[in-house]
Amino acid sequence: MINKTKILLFILLLGIVSIACVGAKKKTEISSVPTTKSTTDTIRINPLVQKEYKVKVGQIISYTFREHASVGISAEYDLSDVRVIKYKERKKVYKNPQKEGMTGGDDSSVSLIFEAMEKGSSDLIINELFRGKIQNEFKFKIIVE
Repeated sequence: MINKTKILLFILLLGIVSIACVGAKKKTEISSVPTTKSTTDTIRINPLVQKEYKVKVGQIISYTFREHASVGISAEYDLSDVRVIKYKERKKVYKNPQKEGMTGGDDSSVSLIFEAMEKGSSDLIINELFRGKIQNEFKFKIIVE
């Protein structure tokens, strides 16, 4: 009986040590991931969060809105200084990609992508439109350091 108890205790102890070693290895792997941000991280601007953003030269700025052109929902932008902030591209992701091209299938999320080009500041104005009329106007001050 004592011999069986020692064997069970040894197996239990071995199991605990094995689990501890696996956990220690995973913790090491997780901590080796770099935590610093590079200057090319995308800054997502949001009028509900703040109106002024400080970015570095080379950083990407993104504003995302809902677009449903067949209904009349869209947006446009204006920049006060295109030397400081430059428009790069427009990325569109359909809500239901399988319905793209069908009636009502153009409901999407659109991101306007800008790049900080040189030190200075520029106002970025986003006008959210409904059937061509401004519904909301958001003005952001982008300071490039």
